[in-house]
Amino acid sequence: MMVSEPELLTINLRKQMDTLLSQDNIPVEELDTLAQLYHKHMINTQPTDTSTVDYADFLQKNLDWLSAFIDKLTAEKLAVATELTKIQKGRKAKQGYSENN
Repeated sequence: MMVSEPELLTINLRKQMDTLLSQDNIPVEELDTLAQLYHKHMINTQPTDTSTVDYADFLQKNLDWLSAFIDKLTAEKLAVATELTKIQKGRKAKQGYSENN
């Protein structure tokens, strides 16, 4: 089965975003740029010589990936929020200790 050019580009963008998200220090700006490219590509991709069934499959694959990607982003966001809360509590505790001593 031959993969269309729009599908190849979409697969490539998804792989790049997945790779960035798996890094310890996520390059947010780069991820944002790729997400914008992905968004533009999805909006501008229209079926030309593909059947409705193939186009629906293309959209479903991207929807499935996007749902999983959003879940990963949400997990990362919660992890960052948890760490920030720990830092803030540590600062308050240190400040309270300094004020009382």
